[in-house]
Amino acid sequence: MIEAALPHWHGDSPHRIAPVVLLTDPAFREVITPARARRVVTTPRGEFRE
Repeated sequence: MIEAALPHWHGDSPHRIAPVVLLTDPAFREVITPARARRVVTTPRGEFRE
């Protein structure tokens, strides 16, 4: 589900290049493996919106 949503995610700042909460929230610790973390930061996403 997370992987399918990644291409649709967009940051509210040009400095937010990834949904960092997926990498930092303890609730996701069990499901975000190193391989999935790499996928989170390398998946192309939607455009920046102000």
